[in-house]
Amino acid sequence: MVRHGLSSFYIKGLGQYAEWGINGEVREHWQNGAENQKDLIPDTPALNDGYYYYSDALDRMTVPALSIFSQSPAAVETHAMVELIYGGKTYHPLDQWMEIAGTAHVDLVIGNHAPYVSFPAMADWLDSL
Repeated sequence: MVRHGLSSFYIKGLGQYAEWGINGEVREHWQNGAENQKDLIPDTPALNDGYYYYSDALDRMTVPALSIFSQSPAAVETHAMVELIYGGKTYHPLDQWMEIAGTAHVDLVIGNHAPYVSFPAMADWLDSL
């Protein structure tokens, strides 16, 4: 898990964040991924620019979703992400999101709050399923 996280973050993760920052959209080129490299003819993207925009297909997400956000708006603003994710996906009665006070972006998974707030919240939500 650590090897995958470290080896893929720089190229894929950083590239995705840069793409999002530059274009203001989360999108993917039609030949992304080893499984698509040999594709010669792409499907027709909505904007016909060679990219697929995740926001165009969020309604296909019908499973329940849980999102845990930090209070600090430095990397991700809670209200913007809630609007994007839960406004775009198909509603499910078990959808849930929360904002944890006194945290910053990475605190939610590796900070001091994670074992006491984030992980129990995830466990409780999974139990509700």
